[in-house]
Amino acid sequence: MSENSLKIAVTGGVASGKSTVCNIFEDLGVATYSADQFSRDVVKKDSRAYHKIIEHFGKTVVKEDGSINRRLLRDIITKNHQEKVALENIVHPEIISLMKKKLAETQKKSQIIVMEVPLLFELGLENLFDVTIMVYAESDLKMKRLQARDNVTEEKASTLIGLQMADKKKVNCSDFVIFNNGSQEQLAKEVKKLYRKILET
Repeated sequence: MSENSLKIAVTGGVASGKSTVCNIFEDLGVATYSADQFSRDVVKKDSRAYHKIIEHFGKTVVKEDGSINRRLLRDIITKNHQEKVALENIVHPEIISLMKKKLAETQKKSQIIVMEVPLLFELGLENLFDVTIMVYAESDLKMKRLQARDNVTEEKASTLIGLQMADKKKVNCSDFVIFNNGSQEQLAKEVKKLYRKILET
């Protein structure tokens, strides 16, 4: 298999539908990777990031089973910008390292790789990919999805959305935009249509 695989990054705001888009690509037979899985993997018990997190935030962020309480950490960083930066400094280098490792491994056996990268442009990772796709959803829709998905208040949902880069900036930086303001069926059609277009170019 060629080592010049087509590497596609899927980005977008929180609750925009990035994971769903990646799942559709996976159903099409494409090798896909989840950013959420990366973030879980790098903080597994006894990992380097795991120990750094406990050292900085204390043992209160550890659950009874010994794993990191990611929900508690999220609550902490939404209220304190300095703590948000501290967590990012611990976790982001580990996630980026894992991303690069997976890209290198997968390009030897897959012609196309799709990777969900929420902070693609914020972290300057777009150069790792050949194609960037922005998943866009209206703000009020993202609010409703986030409240339903994570069982959070409207205020907390608004805070989480406000922590990220504005969608308009991401749209301007992306090669393609998928609009996810309708049904799952509509989204699947959009993804399949874009997939065919990418294959033809």
